[in-house]
Amino acid sequence: MKNQMKGHIRILAKSVFTLIPILIISSGCATSLKTVMKSYYGAPTCCESMKDFKFETIMIGDSKSFVLNETSPAYLFDTGKSFFKAFALPQFSYPYHVFVKSYMLGQSPETWYIFFPKVITLNKDFEVVRSTDFRSFQFQRAGVMETAKETFGVMYKIEGHISFTEENNAERYLIILTTEELLGAKTYLVMGKSTPIVLSGYVTAVPTGSKVTAVPHSPSGRINISVLRQD
Repeated sequence: MKNQMKGHIRILAKSVFTLIPILIISSGCATSLKTVMKSYYGAPTCCESMKDFKFETIMIGDSKSFVLNETSPAYLFDTGKSFFKAFALPQFSYPYHVFVKSYMLGQSPETWYIFFPKVITLNKDFEVVRSTDFRSFQFQRAGVMETAKETFGVMYKIEGHISFTEENNAERYLIILTTEELLGAKTYLVMGKSTPIVLSGYVTAVPTGSKVTAVPHSPSGRINISVLRQD
């Protein structure tokens, strides 16, 4: 029994020390939503029209992570001012999917926030061809490895994708932004509650119900875009 207890203690200690660097990094990188909103309201717009955007090339197989914040360009879209990232789409490589993931940020449930994406595509004349809405994205758990890679923080994300075939060959550009309507909304997360107990020399937890956390949407966030060939 003593050996069993020592084994559990070693496992618990290892878990605690493994989490410490993650918590320190998460705490150090998390900017409060109040500060984020202040930077957003004070951000100047960059361009007279979308044709003036700087478009970054993406190719099949690419996966790019970036932060949208006060260092990003902002533009007054028809849906409101937003920080944005613009991409030039692959041509002659159809069919393929473009996946967009936005990761939750913050230090605790009381300070969590998340960027809710909207994706629009443009033709060669920089006119909007397609746009997503809130139903195009789902709020879900993020994997341990991708959380460690992207945020070292909270294991939740908003994810969606948009597909391209030969019928979409007029769409040359893709822009990731958010909208005034989405900034005024929240995402609701149902979290299980549990109580720790000690059983036969080790610590476990017993579910005691659930609680709903309202996560506000932010003009800033940690985003990943990836392009995968469609089977």
